[in-house]
Amino acid sequence: MANGWRDGLEIDRWPDNNGNYDPSNCRITTSKLNCNNKRTNVYAEIDGVIKTATEWADLTGINRSCIARRIKNGIKGRDAVYGIGSGNKFLKNDV
Repeated sequence: MANGWRDGLEIDRWPDNNGNYDPSNCRITTSKLNCNNKRTNVYAEIDGVIKTATEWADLTGINRSCIARRIKNGIKGRDAVYGIGSGNKFLKNDV
């Protein structure tokens, strides 16, 4: 409780996923943040900004599984998030 624990929060190994669950390698966080720290996440980079498929989905409103499937199929960057031939729908200032 002294470290910020309350109902609804989780313990997350951070910043080293391979490290132990000790105070120097843990944080108390939300389930959503904890899920974005998993080894199984897939990432897309747009204009130097790297986010998980879930983070891009939250930002854009595009279905997460659709973005993840594109990434797993080798599609990269803006096309992975918005689809092939997506043009300039994503503005750098929106990141």
